[in-house]
Amino acid sequence: MLVEVPETGHQRSYSIASSPSSAHAVEMLVDLQPQGPGTRYLGQLQPGDDVKMTGPLGHFLVPDRNTSIGQEEKELFFVATGSGIAPMKSLLEDLLITKNDDRPLTLLWGLRHESDQFWYDDFGILAQDHPNFSFQPVLSQPSEQWPFHKGYVTDVLAIQPDFSQKGYYLCGNNHMVQDARQLLIDKQVTPTHIHMESFF
Repeated sequence: MLVEVPETGHQRSYSIASSPSSAHAVEMLVDLQPQGPGTRYLGQLQPGDDVKMTGPLGHFLVPDRNTSIGQEEKELFFVATGSGIAPMKSLLEDLLITKNDDRPLTLLWGLRHESDQFWYDDFGILAQDHPNFSFQPVLSQPSEQWPFHKGYVTDVLAIQPDFSQKGYYLCGNNHMVQDARQLLIDKQVTPTHIHMESFF
C-alpha cells in the first residue's frame, strides 16, 4: 500500500501483512526504527485517525496453480529477513488457510537476536495446523541456548538437497535478496521461479 505522509508531499510503500480474505481491515508491518517521514508519521497515529492510502499495488504474488509457472512449482520456499516477513505472512495465510494449498511450503526467516522475534507463535501454530508447512527461524547473532538454525538464511538455503521444481520467494534487505538470487541461479534455478521484493 502507498501511504500518503501529510504536509510533505511524500508517499511511502508498506507491504500488506494480512490475508486477502480479511474483510475487516488491512494489516501492515511498520519498522519504526528508521525514523523516516513515513515511520515518524505512522508512529504518532492514534486509533481512529484517518490515513490516506492507495492500493493494493505490486506484483509479489504466488502464481495461480493453473498457470504454467504454478504447475511447475511443486514446492514453495519463502525466504525473508526482518520486516520482509510481512508479505510472506499474507501469502502463507492465503495459501494455507484460504486456498488449502497442499504443496510443501517452507519459511526461512532471518533475524539477529532472540529478542527481535515476533509472530513466532503465529507461524508455530500455522505449522501445527498444516503439516505441509515448515517454519525455520534463523538467527545471525543468537545466544548459546538458541536451538535452531544459526547464521544467515542464505546459509540454510544453500544446504537444501534439491532445487528442482520449486518456487522461491525472497523479501528483505537488498543484500540478502541479491545473494539468495545469485545462489539460486548458481543452483540452476531459472529466473522465472525466483520471485523477489527488496527492502532498502
